[in-house]
Amino acid sequence: MPLRTVLLLGALTALGSLSIDAYLPSLPSMARGLATTEAMVQLTLTTFLVGFAAGQAFGGSVSDVFGRRRPVLVALAVYAVLSVACGLAPTIGVLLVARAFQGVVAGAVVVTARAVVRDLHSGPAAARLYSILLLVMGAAPIVGPIAGGQLLHFTSWRGIFLVLAGVTVVLLAVTFVGLRDTLAPHLRRTGGTRDALRTMRGLGHDRVFLGYFLANGFANACVFVWIAGSPFVLQRRYGFSPQVYSLVFALMTSGLIGMSQVNRWLVNRVHTRRLLRIGLTIEAIGAAGALAAFSVHGLSPVFAIIPILAMMSSIGLILPNALALALADHPREAGTATGLMGAPQYLMGAGLAPLVGLGGASNGVPMASLLLALSLVAVGAYRVLTRPGAEDAEPVMAIPTV
Repeated sequence: MPLRTVLLLGALTALGSLSIDAYLPSLPSMARGLATTEAMVQLTLTTFLVGFAAGQAFGGSVSDVFGRRRPVLVALAVYAVLSVACGLAPTIGVLLVARAFQGVVAGAVVVTARAVVRDLHSGPAAARLYSILLLVMGAAPIVGPIAGGQLLHFTSWRGIFLVLAGVTVVLLAVTFVGLRDTLAPHLRRTGGTRDALRTMRGLGHDRVFLGYFLANGFANACVFVWIAGSPFVLQRRYGFSPQVYSLVFALMTSGLIGMSQVNRWLVNRVHTRRLLRIGLTIEAIGAAGALAAFSVHGLSPVFAIIPILAMMSSIGLILPNALALALADHPREAGTATGLMGAPQYLMGAGLAPLVGLGGASNGVPMASLLLALSLVAVGAYRVLTRPGAEDAEPVMAIPTV
C-alpha cells in the first residue's frame, strides 16, 4: 500500500481521538462561557462517546452496502458542519446534541477506514498496517491537547471547534483525491443482522469471553473517567494552566504508548494472560495511589501524577492482551467479537463521565474513587470468569499494539 494511503487512513482513524482530546484543556472555560455546571460540560464527552460507539457499530454495515469511499466522504462533510455547529452553539443543550451526532459520524469514519485495510490485506501484512494506524491514533491524544492548549492563547473553546472543522475540510479534500473504493460492487451485501445478533448471543454465553470482555471494558473505562475529570482537577485544584495540563495529558498518553511497545516485545516471551494480570494489577495499584494522594490536602501534584501515569500506562498491557485472549477461541466470529470488545469502554465511559463532576470534580477524590472501583471490578471479572492457571499453557499471540 502506498505511503500516502497509509497516512490518509491513519489520519482518518485518529479523528475520534482528536475530537475528544483537542478541546479537553478548554473544559473549565467552556463551563464558564456557557454559564453551566462542570457536570453538564462533562456530558459533552458522554454524548460524543455514545454517538461514537453507535457510529462504529453501524458504520461498518453501511460501508458493506455502499462501499468504503462514499460513506467516508459523506461522514467527513457532515462532521465538518457539526464542528461548526459546536463552535457556534448558543447553549449547552445545542452543544450536547451536536456532539452526539459528531460522535456518530466520527465513529463511522474510523470503522470504515479500518475496513479498507481489511479489503486490501490479510494476515501479517494487515497486522503490520494496523500497527502503523494504531501508532497514528496514539499520537493524536498527545498532539490534540497540546494543540488545543496553545490555541487557547489566541481563541476560546469555540475557536477550537472551528479549527477542527477546517482540518476536516482539508481531510475531506485529501480523501476525495486519494482514496479509491476498495470494496468491489459484487462483494457488497445488505443483510446479516439476524446472524450478527445470534453470534452476539453466543458470545454472551461464553463465560471466558465474558470475563475478558468485562475486564477490558471496566479497565479501559478508567481512561474516559480520567479524561472527564483531569481538566478540572489539574487546573482548579493544582492551578495548572491549560498549556501545562495539555503537557501532563500528553505524558499520560506517552506512557500508554510506551507500555504497548514493551508489551509488543514481551508477548512472545511471557504468557499473554500473565501480561494481562500484571496490567490489571498495576492499574488497581495506580488508582489506589491516586486516591490516597488526592485525599491529602496540600500534597504536591507529583504524588498524584505518578500513580495515574502508572494506571494509564497499564492500558498498554491490558487492551492488546485482553483482545487476543478473548478472540483466541472465536476465529470465525472475530469481527463481531472485536466490535463487542470495543463497545463497553465507550459506553461505560459515556455513562460514568458525568459522575466525576457530581461530587465536586476539582478535588479529585470522586474521580480517583471511581478509578479504583472500576479497576477492582476489572480484576474481579478476570479472576472469577477466566481460566485459572492458564499461564502454564503456550503463549497466545497478542494483536498488534501501538
